[in-house]
Amino acid sequence: MVVGLALMCVQPLALFYLGCALTSFGAAMATPGYQLLLNDKLSTGKGSGVIATSHTLGYGLSALMVPAVAKFYGESQLIAAALAMAVLLGGVSGWLWRRREK
Repeated sequence: MVVGLALMCVQPLALFYLGCALTSFGAAMATPGYQLLLNDKLSTGKGSGVIATSHTLGYGLSALMVPAVAKFYGESQLIAAALAMAVLLGGVSGWLWRRREK
């Protein structure tokens, strides 16, 4: 997903479309992956609640970010901001994963 967002930031239009495809594929594969991980750790109802809450918070955060980034940095920086957020999320996820293993 992060590679797809990075490809969307480069100049050639063909790479933009390839980045869109990779990002879409990554988003489509992420949901079943973390749903399986949650079902292993939590009961089905609790896992569904965690997923619904995280999706709602994610959509709310992105809805707040789009106008802020567009106002302060311009609409051309929206994909770069999405890439930065994806890298940040990956870093936080990796930190939490390592912390859990200790």
